[in-house]
Amino acid sequence: MQSNIMLGVPKTRLRLDPRTKILLTASVSIVLISGGVIGYDRIARIILAILPAVLLISEGKLKSGFLYSAVFLTASFAESVLLMHTKGVSSFVILICSGLVTRFVPGLIAGYYLLSTTTVSEFNCAMKRMHLTDKITIPLSVMFRFIPTILEESRSINVAMKMRGIRRSRLLTNPILYLEYKIVPLLMSVVKIGEELSAASLTKGLGSEMKRTNICQIGFHKADIIIAFISLSGLLLCIIN
Repeated sequence: MQSNIMLGVPKTRLRLDPRTKILLTASVSIVLISGGVIGYDRIARIILAILPAVLLISEGKLKSGFLYSAVFLTASFAESVLLMHTKGVSSFVILICSGLVTRFVPGLIAGYYLLSTTTVSEFNCAMKRMHLTDKITIPLSVMFRFIPTILEESRSINVAMKMRGIRRSRLLTNPILYLEYKIVPLLMSVVKIGEELSAASLTKGLGSEMKRTNICQIGFHKADIIIAFISLSGLLLCIIN
């Protein structure tokens, strides 16, 4: 029996094609930012906002899924209920905060779902089937490794500061210390990691003109059809309204 490591496929409960995930991320971002708050357009916004949480929970990422759901529902409640009972500065603050959450956070969560459940091999295979040029595929492939690596590096810096007795509260009250102990090492790591990932991508032959083979298996299934239908329906409703 072939292992998931050899296939380059993560253990997932609901395997969606990378192209479906990209369509979902684009649809959630466009509809939530530009969508209205009345009629069918509002229904499309609610469905597309909830969908990333459902997918995260189906992948076993319970903490992320429930935390996002709680934050989004709280912001939606503030936007639709509290805003009607407040005036002046408080009303303006609620409008800004809830609006930022309800319009931008769902797209970020959909992007997080895309990055956390898609391997580089699956992404490259999907891009090849879409006949995209390597000028687009290679930078995006590097990004798939770059963002998780930077997050891991940031966590390592936090652990190093904790071991030396440097607390975050002290850094926040002193921006110069925060710049010295957190931002500067992180920027140095960003430059180094970017160069290493670019070299690794070229070493693997991503820039070669020859056709590359791929052992990962992708394709559209029933779940892909359902998610794609919901995404396209939301976009259509947004365009019509």
